[in-house]
Amino acid sequence: MKISINLLLSTLGIAPTLLCAQSILIDFGDENKQTTGQPETWNNAHLGIVAGGNTGRLFSDMVDTEGEPTGISLDITNAFDGRNINGFGSSNFNTGGPTPYPTTATEDSFYTATAEAGITPSDGLGILEFSGLDPAKTYTFTMYASRKATDNRETQYDFVGENSNSVYLNAGDNIAGTVTTIGIRSTASGTISLTVQKGSNNESEYSYLGAVQINAIPEPASAAFLFSVLSASFVILRRRR
Repeated sequence: MKISINLLLSTLGIAPTLLCAQSILIDFGDENKQTTGQPETWNNAHLGIVAGGNTGRLFSDMVDTEGEPTGISLDITNAFDGRNINGFGSSNFNTGGPTPYPTTATEDSFYTATAEAGITPSDGLGILEFSGLDPAKTYTFTMYASRKATDNRETQYDFVGENSNSVYLNAGDNIAGTVTTIGIRSTASGTISLTVQKGSNNESEYSYLGAVQINAIPEPASAAFLFSVLSASFVILRRRR
């Protein structure tokens, strides 16, 4: 009986590690609008980190919302065109409701521009690469972006790893809207790329990325192992009662 109880308690002790999704928050935008002093820890990405605001490493080891290192790196592999500081903040909401993240994360963003905008590099693409990911896990990405504008600023987010998916969000006058893609797996080498560009409904030359929330979902094998051990423990305990 004592061995069975110890087994059960040990299993319950590791359950949070096996079942809880690790969460990472990233604020993209202006270096003067970094998100700090919140209950959750944020990673602040601004173009001042990368020389000339071009390509390069933003983070070598991002932290999760608890401030713990994750081993996940983030690089800009195709340059964004600049940063926008004209998004909505939590104090500037109407019937659309409050913003889902702190004002410092929602008022600013990275943006891309097409050639028609006359801004260099003007290819309309901003590309990020996440590395150090676990190929055995799946990842959920939630994006937010806001730009005070009356026209449609639909932004397309393309994720490519072992699998791929594209999702869309209209950043124009957006206050509370987010968009999420689920079940993205990294390549065998642990990378996922994110391409930001204008969507087909976009009426401007710009696209935006303001905030990203990443949730790392434990692999099914871990959950299956946990439940099998719990089941076996309960069966043994019942037989000995």
